[in-house]
Amino acid sequence: MNIPYLELAVASNELRPSLNVVWVKKDETFASDAHIMVVHRTSALFGDAFVDELPAKGIVLTSRMVKDIRKKEVDSIHISEDGKSLMLLPDIRYSNERPTIIYRLPKIEDYGTQVNYKAVTPKYGDSMPIKEIKIDPHIIERTSKALTPCNRRQFALHFCFRSSEKGVLVMPKHDDLDGYELSYGVLMPMML
Repeated sequence: MNIPYLELAVASNELRPSLNVVWVKKDETFASDAHIMVVHRTSALFGDAFVDELPAKGIVLTSRMVKDIRKKEVDSIHISEDGKSLMLLPDIRYSNERPTIIYRLPKIEDYGTQVNYKAVTPKYGDSMPIKEIKIDPHIIERTSKALTPCNRRQFALHFCFRSSEKGVLVMPKHDDLDGYELSYGVLMPMML
């Protein structure tokens, strides 16, 4: 499937389990490692049929699951009727070579409460020019990959600065965003 490298925005910190997974809700999919944050419309990533299968409380995906979903052999993903398993179905061209992959979905309760990402997301109209800011280029690269579908060249990024102490809103810019026009990222202040 053609989804961005969301695992680049996932932490591996046992002390903050809510940042160790990708949160998938019916409207938006969110990932953050406390340095960068990315938000996508769930239907743009996985399709409307998958959104219809999602339980009301949503699901969480591990980094390994996201990597496997992105494999070229995976054509579609589905949630089992009981809501406990995730099935990765191979493209018909690979069905003889690659089996269906089935994951037991992690219990959402094991990861605490989802971070209130909307509280730290800068408003687009609040941006202002600044003279100088320092950003680690690796953070920009990770953010770009986490916002761009894997089989396309990376989108140009549009940065909206509020001040040197607040998060920087990052939005993909391209003539053909193909469902990703509502996706955005935030570079957290501690990385500036």
